[in-house]
Amino acid sequence: MTLEQLKMKYPAGKTRPVLITEVTRMNNGFYCVAGFDLHAAKMIRPLHTPASNWRLVDRKVFSPGHVVECEYTGSRGNGAYPHRTEDTVLARMPRVLETVGAEEIHTVLSSSLFDSVAQLYDGLLIDDKYVNDGTRCRSLGGVVVPVEKLRFEESFDKLRLRIFDTDGRHYSLGVTSDELRTRFHDDRATSPAVDDANEWLDGFSAGSRALLRLGLARGWDKYNPKRCYLQLNGLLIA
Repeated sequence: MTLEQLKMKYPAGKTRPVLITEVTRMNNGFYCVAGFDLHAAKMIRPLHTPASNWRLVDRKVFSPGHVVECEYTGSRGNGAYPHRTEDTVLARMPRVLETVGAEEIHTVLSSSLFDSVAQLYDGLLIDDKYVNDGTRCRSLGGVVVPVEKLRFEESFDKLRLRIFDTDGRHYSLGVTSDELRTRFHDDRATSPAVDDANEWLDGFSAGSRALLRLGLARGWDKYNPKRCYLQLNGLLIA
């Protein structure tokens, strides 16, 4: 299924078809969802009315690969940049239209991807780690790298992914992907299963393409100005 085929199948009207690209686990039972508006060809962060993240009792609606029917209210809430760039308040819980696989997700998103992490964030990352709260830039996006350029690691009992990017830069990102956390570090009271995670990576054939779904965390008020740290929202390998 291509982007054009999905657009023809699901025209834009009062509702819009959105491909869910990542679900990020937050604190206190909340989840942040991101998706690609097929007709606008841009990333959005669907928010629960009036402008909050979601409590997901299950994953029947919000799961990577689901094409969902979204009704926008026209509001982006009152959040700060960079998240305001994509924040989009929904009138109601979306309805699932269909599900597409990893290879199809790569195809549908191909025109929206960036050549490197630095390009995705327009060279604005400070120390290749964060932007200051209020920076007007993207907070969501995707980059493709060969799977052999990735390695999971542990830092302070947290699961992280080390990335050797195509431009020679290295990154170590906190893993907030709900899928990866569920599989390799579901309980923060235990150590992450780093060996299992790397064995999973090694199971893909050489040359497999890893689609990194990247995002900026909400501003951390330990610093002034607050810092929005880069994190791994999702990982789709095909």
